[in-house]
Amino acid sequence: STKGFFFLGVVIGFLGLFVGATGLLLGPFILRPDLNKESTVATQAAMQTFNHALKIGSFIFLGFHFLNYSLTIAGLCLGAILGSMVGVKILKQISSEFFFKLFKIVMFLSALKIFWDFFKGRIL
Repeated sequence: STKGFFFLGVVIGFLGLFVGATGLLLGPFILRPDLNKESTVATQAAMQTFNHALKIGSFIFLGFHFLNYSLTIAGLCLGAILGSMVGVKILKQISSEFFFKLFKIVMFLSALKIFWDFFKGRIL
């Protein structure tokens, strides 16, 4: 329901300030039978964009100096643009069945890596 997604958004928005990989928390809620592969990717991207916008606002409020990292940020933006272009081409070429299997596998493996890093003490 809409209320459930609002609550999810509040929780993810708060966690997003402290945890970088909130997409793994959002992914399972986006996998719905009424969304095709393009809508799934667009919904995930929109939610992550909103989450990152909240982070940027919070970091500015806390006094983070983004200009000190402008070259890094520019490189990351360029990488995101190029990655999106490649991703759209790949998305058009693969079947929906393969996409959803791959989506679930990548989310699962990413979550395993985060747990592994956490228990090895690399995250905190």
